Amino acid sequence: MTINEAHKRDFRANGLGPLSSRDGVVHQEDKNRRMSVEQYLEEAYNVRLRYPGLPTLHVGNPSKTIYYPLELCSIKKQVW
Repeated sequence: MTINEAHKRDFRANGLGPLSSRDGVVHQEDKNRRMSVEQYLEEAYNVRLRYPGLPTLHVGNPSKTIYYPLELCSIKKQVW
């Protein structure tokens, strides 16, 4: 799976996250504040989500909480 064309990075998908981009929360410890995934992407990357109500995708190490909006993800062809 690749996240956004501008920030190409491959992750293994673990399943859907528990919340949408609008309801999921990002903790910015350096600024001591919390914001939605939707707000974070708009402020940090100037990316406005078209479908913030869709679920997020849980990616990376299953023990970590890394969630990306579905609309920024694309599935990479599996090579066997």
